Amino acid sequence: MFMNTADDSEDVPKVEKGQPKYESYKLSEGEWTLLDLIHEVLEVCSLTCSLLCRSTKIIVSGSREGPRNVSAEYYPTIWRILPAYEELLADWRKFAADQRMVTLRPAIEAGIGSLEKYYNKTDNSPAHIVSMCE
Repeated sequence: MFMNTADDSEDVPKVEKGQPKYESYKLSEGEWTLLDLIHEVLEVCSLTCSLLCRSTKIIVSGSREGPRNVSAEYYPTIWRILPAYEELLADWRKFAADQRMVTLRPAIEAGIGSLEKYYNKTDNSPAHIVSMCE
């Protein structure tokens, strides 16, 4: 609505001479579709982060003079984090294979690469393996 009316409104400052009119910033149908796809991909991240924040409530204790201890209320937390991480990777791999996401594929694949880089670090840590055992 703003883009359609701003150039003719007395309440909106006029653009400087030689600058594009407000109307030129109006998103095309294709740009709205792209934003919808970006939202779909990022929503998976948001849901995963929300789940992790709820399941790993951090407690900080100590006084100004004494040491500060940081611990998790739910111990151990790694058993919640790794499955969530795996689910996030699986979802992003589905996005990378989805033909609707062809424009976003390079960014999605770069994200998968970063996620895998840090996830694979758990392979070299016996603590992660032990914490996942029952």
